[in-house]
Amino acid sequence: MDLDYFLDLGTRDIELMEECVDSSSVVQCASDTTSYTIGQCVICTTATEETLSVISTEAALNKLKDSCTVRENWSVLNSVDCTPFGSHRVHPSCRKKFTDLRQINKLTTLSAKAERDIVKKSLRSSSQGFNWMECCYLCGKELTDKLHVRKVMDINMHHGVKMQCQLRGDAWGLAVQGRLNMCNDLVAADALYHKNCLTRFRQGLQKSPHKSRRGRPSSTMGQRCV
Repeated sequence: MDLDYFLDLGTRDIELMEECVDSSSVVQCASDTTSYTIGQCVICTTATEETLSVISTEAALNKLKDSCTVRENWSVLNSVDCTPFGSHRVHPSCRKKFTDLRQINKLTTLSAKAERDIVKKSLRSSSQGFNWMECCYLCGKELTDKLHVRKVMDINMHHGVKMQCQLRGDAWGLAVQGRLNMCNDLVAADALYHKNCLTRFRQGLQKSPHKSRRGRPSSTMGQRCV
């Protein structure tokens, strides 16, 4: 046997070794403990009978990253970031389900709702000095007559009433401004007010006396509002 035969044999052995390394090499992310085996699905990281496909475009890769962020799946995102471009392999079914816009929009909606609920609860806890749902935030008195009571539905009312407080510059304006400083979002706080109070406040008039409740006074009367 000549020398070329042995050289050719050695070259083929090296190529086979490289193929084995490429198909099962493990990438360890430097900034995280996450490891990903190249040749597996980057999403499910399991071996199935389904054929793997390669993510070959940056648009598809960015879509996968965006889906990781919305889903808060940081392990998949770390695996994607530490894998060289062109080496990302996924099962088509995993990719379709993971990047489904309907699922992502649903998660986004749920996340936004949860955030609003947290803000709403924090606003209520931070404004415990005033009962926004049982007292008129303008006159400060208990809402005994539900017929003429309105709920704040416009987020711009807070700014408008606060500007009116500065224009008035009187005792009533200062009292209302003090309450508004305790709450930045009247809508989230479920704030209520007398319709007549808002009209008089905007017209620069003084508070109108509210009729007292008939019957025996309650021991908690006057303690619900500050």
